[in-house]
Amino acid sequence: MKTPLYKRYADRRPVGSVCLCNTFGVLVFEPMEEDKPDTDFITAWSGSEGQTWGYHRNTVHYTAAGRGYLRKGSLRLYLDEIMRM
Repeated sequence: MKTPLYKRYADRRPVGSVCLCNTFGVLVFEPMEEDKPDTDFITAWSGSEGQTWGYHRNTVHYTAAGRGYLRKGSLRLYLDEIMRM
């Protein structure tokens, strides 16, 4: 049985983040080997107290102009706006 995403990525360091307001944002993780065939990135919501929740597998989508983005809920997180950590 596979381990849930929140348990596998809880101790991992994110490769990037997007700040949506002063105390809330999205963390972006590089996927582990078992997630790689169908996943480009793992994303999770992040709060002010250091808690993270809502881990989700993401693939990169592209606009008609060729700009890459990730979908998190109804948001488009453009790859060029993600701050590398």
